Amino acid sequence: MVIALLVLAPETIAAVRAAACNRVQVSLNQLQIVLLMLTVAVSILTVVPGRAKSLQGGVHLVLFAAFLFLTIAP
Repeated sequence: MVIALLVLAPETIAAVRAAACNRVQVSLNQLQIVLLMLTVAVSILTVVPGRAKSLQGGVHLVLFAAFLFLTIAP
């Protein structure tokens, strides 16, 4: 998880700077930020304790399906 945060840090900083300069088309979409935070929260709740159960895996798949759907047809 730490490695993923390190990898995403430069892009996040660039997106925040672009949004501060009113260049919204280059910054991250607000909906994608919400889905990212929701995915991180669900991942922390399911992966950190140890094993993930099938219901928790289903939640991850539903989040992924929502991301794909909202990316294709916003």
